Amino acid sequence: MLGELAGADALREVALDREIERELRSRGISLEDTDIDAERERLARTLGVGELGDELTRQILAARSIGPHRLGALLARNAGLRKLIEPPEAPSEEAVRVAYDVRYGPQRRVRVAVFASSREAARARTDIARAAETAGITAAFAEIAAERSTDRSAPLGGLIGEISVADPGLPAVLRRAVASQAAGSLGDIVALDQGFALVLVEREIPARETPIETVESELRSEIAERATRLAMETLAEDLIRRASVTPLDPALRWSWDRAQRAGPAQPR
Repeated sequence: MLGELAGADALREVALDREIERELRSRGISLEDTDIDAERERLARTLGVGELGDELTRQILAARSIGPHRLGALLARNAGLRKLIEPPEAPSEEAVRVAYDVRYGPQRRVRVAVFASSREAARARTDIARAAETAGITAAFAEIAAERSTDRSAPLGGLIGEISVADPGLPAVLRRAVASQAAGSLGDIVALDQGFALVLVEREIPARETPIETVESELRSEIAERATRLAMETLAEDLIRRASVTPLDPALRWSWDRAQRAGPAQPR
């Protein structure tokens, strides 16, 4: 049961750890305690906590199934990958400006609902418009999204939070829909790569009055860290493919084969 439930995840981590160790040895690179400590500090900043040892942090990690053993392995794994990649180039002025606009520029509070077909999306749009006459557009949208949407935001009534239309990490078609849609109105059906979406802009949030000069250094550090993380994830996928894992246990093999068909695991 354990093999079928989480065998692929565990096997992936073990295989990646061994490949990282092998690659470090082949390059004559060793990990120091300071490397692990630096990863510990980075993880704490990512989680928004002061230290990884307090009770709140343990609860956050436990929610991700990260206990003492996996935490130690995670820190060593990240430290090893960071040692093996080339340092990222300095962020360009354009990249800094985009990052500034995304964080400090105007934003919109958005809900989305995704459906498998345009017919399902059209039916949902009709039902939302009908229910909005008595319940209000936000409540009506949230109820339909929670019941029918295939997006991961469904449990939150489709809420994906405050977004910027300048964010290049969002699908271009979604950014255009959000930018062109009036707050409080239900837009047209949007065709995505996987499904058809309805978008609701709840409200507009004005830009913050923060001079770019006061946050430029912080933005450059964040851009560099994102580039580093991307390079680390790319290297991890390459190392996993090179490992040529062949599970012998039937349950573990079933879990591994299923995960391979589903594609690369998402970073945690």
